[in-house]
Amino acid sequence: MIGKIVDRLDGLPLAIELAAARVRAMSVEDVDRRLADRFTLLRGGDRAAPDRHRTLLAVIDWSWNLLAEPERRSLRRLALFPDGFTLEAADRPRSR
Repeated sequence: MIGKIVDRLDGLPLAIELAAARVRAMSVEDVDRRLADRFTLLRGGDRAAPDRHRTLLAVIDWSWNLLAEPERRSLRRLALFPDGFTLEAADRPRSR
């Protein structure tokens, strides 16, 4: 069951940590069931934490905003590989 949750969260360490914190209040099965909308389940958290740490979406947004435009462009291109990529595929010039 835990492996299934990790897979559903794409192995993202922060997402796994946020989901694990939910186990204090609900069962692993409940966490799995509620991950149908994974970002809704992982919202919330410590109200004393900085805004950027309160939700998974805020962390992603905060991290994105730290990137320079060439880095953002690279990530947008790499997002086209839903199951990962090789260095060779990432280096390949984009066809138009």
